Amino acid sequence: MSKFKRLGSTFFIIATVLWLIPIIVYGIYYATFVKIDEFDMQEQKMSNVANIISSKVDYSKNYYVDDEFLKGVELGNSYSITILNEFGEAVYSTNKKFLKMIYSSPEVLEILGGKNSTIKYEKDDVMTIYAPIIYNKLAVGIVIVSKNVESNILANVKGASNLIAFILILSLSIFTFIMAKILTRPVRKLRASVESVANGSAKEVVTGEECYEISLIRDRMNQMIQRANIVEESRKQFVADVSHELKTPLSSMKVLADTILNQKNAPKEMYDEFMEDISAEVDRESKIIDDLLTMVSLDNKETGLNYELVSINDQIEQIMRLLLPIAKKKDITLEVNSFRNVEAYVDETKFYLTLMNLVENAIKYNKTGGKVSITLDADYREFTMKIIDTGIGIEPEDAEKIFDRFYRVDKMRSRDSGGTGLGLSIVHKTILLHGGTINCHSEVGFGTTFVIKMPLSKWENKAKYGR
Repeated sequence: MSKFKRLGSTFFIIATVLWLIPIIVYGIYYATFVKIDEFDMQEQKMSNVANIISSKVDYSKNYYVDDEFLKGVELGNSYSITILNEFGEAVYSTNKKFLKMIYSSPEVLEILGGKNSTIKYEKDDVMTIYAPIIYNKLAVGIVIVSKNVESNILANVKGASNLIAFILILSLSIFTFIMAKILTRPVRKLRASVESVANGSAKEVVTGEECYEISLIRDRMNQMIQRANIVEESRKQFVADVSHELKTPLSSMKVLADTILNQKNAPKEMYDEFMEDISAEVDRESKIIDDLLTMVSLDNKETGLNYELVSINDQIEQIMRLLLPIAKKKDITLEVNSFRNVEAYVDETKFYLTLMNLVENAIKYNKTGGKVSITLDADYREFTMKIIDTGIGIEPEDAEKIFDRFYRVDKMRSRDSGGTGLGLSIVHKTILLHGGTINCHSEVGFGTTFVIKMPLSKWENKAKYGR
């Protein structure tokens, strides 16, 4: 990643730009108003010089003034000095070509006409001051002091403003750099901690007591890491469970097959019995694989549900008729209590298999002479179904885990009844995909109740689960 895309560099650049804007504005302000002040100061200074020179001129001695004095004034201030007599003729000038020249500008005529005060004239960055030479209260000559003040003022202003700007930019750049380091220090700590987690040298992100935002990010990242660890552990456990479940029927088949092979003269009855057992194990293996494929299909987010408007009452009646022969073998009574006709948008096949699984389990794990009842009711948004049995019940600690993959309350009994440990996981996942909920309430020795709540509308389903 380019270093200019880093948070600290971005902050430094943005802060520097934000600091430069007021500095530039200040520079423009300073240059404008200082220039005005400098012009005023130059005007005052040049007026004072012109008045001093006019006071030094001796009118009675043909406008005599000390040359050394004039040269000192000229050299010290870069002034151009000209002295005019009462006729406007130049009797002294720092520029010799102006000697004997007659001046007839309005300012000259105005002073020689009787004005006894200085006059300022500006043209092309040149400031000129006209000061009268007074003798017996009359203007008998003029001292003209001129200078290119613009270049001098600009040089002063530019030098001062550049110095101030340099000091400000340097100071603010250092300040901004330090602030960028301070403000991004928590982010750097967070990054280092995240890299430690990514490298496997740490199990959680640790940043210390930092600002609220960084602490919030840290906590959220730790939650994500914990969820990822749980998923990873679940994946490992799932792989181990799948391996075990698939290996068990294969091991049984191998034992049966080896037994037959080792007994050359085995009676036909034993051979038939062992082949039936092998066939049962193959069926069990096939059932496990089918359930695994069903789980994979349900976990695939791209696998949608085929919503249809289905009569829930008809599905219940159909399942009860189908399972009635199995229930009669254990003298179990099947009962349906429907408070109203319920139609809902569901995936008919998946929901049918879900109900079949729940009712079949209620019969399998029931007592002889027991009872399985289904109640169905609905409001304007969802329907509620309860599958109630009078079976052996489930321990509270087991009831919390029955929807986990491959979890069996009684492993030996579940295998003997043909269970794979995936049935209730498939039920749970299917109900969730429909935007519904399923809960288990059980009491050992008295039976188990599964409560299903599902939306009637497919739009409610999609709003809840996005399918």
